[in-house]
Amino acid sequence: FSKLVQKGPSFAETSEIECERRGRYRVRSKKASDAKEEQSNGTTEIPADVTNGMTSLLLKNLTRGTSAKTHLMAFTLKPRALELALTPEGEDKFWIGNAERIATRFLIEPRVTGVTGIVASAIGKQPPSFHMWIAEGKAPTLMRFEGPLYIDGPVWRLELSAPRWKP
Repeated sequence: FSKLVQKGPSFAETSEIECERRGRYRVRSKKASDAKEEQSNGTTEIPADVTNGMTSLLLKNLTRGTSAKTHLMAFTLKPRALELALTPEGEDKFWIGNAERIATRFLIEPRVTGVTGIVASAIGKQPPSFHMWIAEGKAPTLMRFEGPLYIDGPVWRLELSAPRWKP
């Protein structure tokens, strides 16, 4: 069972989402500009490889230079399984003190598939791509994230404070 609550001035709408692994869900949502609350509940198909909240863990465990595909559950009023493509895009240098290190930059592309995906692409409603940088080593580390943190949210950059990305 998972529960997600999004509310406050950063969000265009307040939402409360509950979902069980077996696929039962309940969504309550209210736009800030509208006093009417919308609700939805039912059962949805959840792919076996759903990885919500574990993207950086997957990237840390990918063999160098390889890509992967998995799924991500997105909840609006009706839940939708998005295909999630994880692709190494390049390497970037960073410094800790005088030590130069390398982080692999990954492109993460969530996509609505099927007929709905074709329509989403045509009307510009595919979810935006985002990036994660993973430093190699005995304990691979998420060094930086750049992208939205929620549906229709602004692009954020989150990074550790110690490394420098310029010499």
